Amino acid sequence: MPCAWAGMTQQQHLGRRRKLDQASFLVVSTYGVFASLWILLSDRAVESLLTDPDQIIRVSLFKGWLFVAVTTLLLYVLVRRQFSRIDAAHRSEIAMQEERQRSLELLQAIADHSDDAIYAKDLQGRYLLFNQAACRYVGKPAAAVLGHDDRDLFPEEQARLLMAIGERIVAGERIETSEDCLDTALGKRTFLATKGPLRDAEGRICGIFGISRDISERRRAADALAEREQMFRSLTSNLPGAVYRCELLPPWRATMMSDGVLALTGHSARDFLREENPLPWQDLIFAADLPRVRQEVDAAIRDDRPFSTVYRIHRADGDVRWVLDHARPIRAAAGTELHFDGVIFDVTDRKQAEDELRERNTELERLGRATIGRELAMIEMKKCINALSLELGRAPPYPLAFARDDPA
Repeated sequence: MPCAWAGMTQQQHLGRRRKLDQASFLVVSTYGVFASLWILLSDRAVESLLTDPDQIIRVSLFKGWLFVAVTTLLLYVLVRRQFSRIDAAHRSEIAMQEERQRSLELLQAIADHSDDAIYAKDLQGRYLLFNQAACRYVGKPAAAVLGHDDRDLFPEEQARLLMAIGERIVAGERIETSEDCLDTALGKRTFLATKGPLRDAEGRICGIFGISRDISERRRAADALAEREQMFRSLTSNLPGAVYRCELLPPWRATMMSDGVLALTGHSARDFLREENPLPWQDLIFAADLPRVRQEVDAAIRDDRPFSTVYRIHRADGDVRWVLDHARPIRAAAGTELHFDGVIFDVTDRKQAEDELRERNTELERLGRATIGRELAMIEMKKCINALSLELGRAPPYPLAFARDDPA
């Protein structure tokens, strides 16, 4: 990141400054020690060896010129040595700078080839890095963005929000992920933004970095799905029964259940959908009806068709109710069974009415059979009386024209 590179350059600059100070001190110290020892030792040697003033003057003059020559040579050697070291260090620093520049260019190239907006800001919120994807969203080249903050790119309220997020990240020293809805040159867009503190080579926070991915289409799809789900729940909440989605195999655990199940079973939808110990629908089915229900469900899966069956369930209050369960198996595109979608209605009143009507019909049939039997017996008796009357020469007393075998 830009401020990290700048931090490294400043640190090396300080290191180079210290090395120069150390080298200067070494040269001056060496020169000072040598000069002090030369003056002290050479003067004593002259005084101990010579007594003639003229000789002392000539030797001192020669000694002075020799001192100049020796110290000049010494300074030359020391300075050349130090400059060689400085030149090597400078070359190494140049190589490191070039390597860092290549790394920075590589980072910029990677950022520019990303479809995500990649950027970095300093502590004042001014942009230090702005890739091509980010430029497309603001409709400006990077040169027009670098050095500016969000107030130059977005509406005032959105800019304040973005800068507040940056300040919070710097204060908390942590990475945050959020959804930012911004007005851009491409229209209103929603971004999934990951932002975190940007640190220099010494670990100090010098700004923030950010990577923002455009999730506008995904957000619109999610909103549309949420709207459809809300509409679906609104519709199912007005149905007299319970709409459900459940697993294909027993115990048929529900993965979706409408609120109508509470009135139907006395159990809330949460009882069927909770993560731990969900209530299986199978546990509600009357034991005598369960084998038949399983057979009908298995046949519907095997034949890939809907099924509609009536069975009894136990309500939470202990009451037994008759329900009509109408559902069908749902398959994936590859033909794999996924789940059941269905609806369950309480048909207890209808079932009781049907049973009562069936009993009444049975009673009527029994009464009808008894009545018809008596009538047939009377007809047979009248036939016999008519036959006896004919044998005695009398007219038949009973008109039985409706009877085919009536002899009259």
